[in-house]
Amino acid sequence: MEISIWLVRQILHELVESKILSEIRKRKEDKEVLYQPTRDVETLTIKQAINALENRGNSNIPVVDSKDLRKLTDTLAAFHEIVEHTPKNVTLKRI
Repeated sequence: MEISIWLVRQILHELVESKILSEIRKRKEDKEVLYQPTRDVETLTIKQAINALENRGNSNIPVVDSKDLRKLTDTLAAFHEIVEHTPKNVTLKRI
């Protein structure tokens, strides 16, 4: 699989921000960076990784509570529940 170094770096950055990976350096001034998982790779699922990526950053967006917002929130919660329990939500190690 060919993938640009820029894209690899961007993905690694986002995985670190999401606390899925952590950076390891032997010394602070080292340019070489190694990565290790912050969670047990035996149990980390696709859904958990997606949640971590989606939930990084600020999620406090001011919105007016409304009937439509509650309907959307309930629908998204149901969708997340379905994805969580689908047999396709395997651990990343099994991919």
